[in-house]
Amino acid sequence: MERILRKYGARVVCVRPDFTVFESSGHTEDTEELVKKLSEYNLVEFVRGARVAIMKESEGFHKRLKEFEYKEPGEEVIENEFLEKGEKIFTM
Repeated sequence: MERILRKYGARVVCVRPDFTVFESSGHTEDTEELVKKLSEYNLVEFVRGARVAIMKESEGFHKRLKEFEYKEPGEEVIENEFLEKGEKIFTM
């Protein structure tokens, strides 16, 4: 498992007797490959986050970013159908 995680740049975040949490970031193709590899070991759940950027206000950068998004739009956002279910689905 350690070799697989190292190969994909993933790391262990939490180890408990009943579950383990891994974290990885990268391109969609890379994370899909990691998920496929981990599914051989009974991967139970996979969550993908979005890109996050935090910066001070910058009008020039913002304008260039909007132009880039217009020229090269990202993937369509798919809402999580379980998000509003709360405790009906997730318990700890």
